[in-house]
Amino acid sequence: TVKVKVILPEWRSSRKADADVKLFWNTLSADIKRHEERHVEIAKNHARQLEDALKASYPQKTCAEVKARAAQITAAELARHDQDQVRFDRVESVNFESRILRLLRYRLERIETGQLPPA
Repeated sequence: TVKVKVILPEWRSSRKADADVKLFWNTLSADIKRHEERHVEIAKNHARQLEDALKASYPQKTCAEVKARAAQITAAELARHDQDQVRFDRVESVNFESRILRLLRYRLERIETGQLPPA
């Protein structure tokens, strides 16, 4: 079981802000949420892989051997999990500026065509 608690930034006094600042915040906030949801997805995928690897491990002669093998499998899977999380953050940071600009342009176009309400 993977239990997750995602804490996202919140902007409490947005009513007084200019429309362009609201647009930027709404775009950034949505991208942060998507980013964190992907971290959760990565964690859940690795939890499934860990479960599968533990189930596929060969029977051992003693409980101590089972415990040692489970610890070895778990450590290896957690290391892969951590590497995937770091890799994801690295890719996201490299692409951040182009992604946020593309999202802003897309939201502006939708506002201009009436598909989204103004910020």
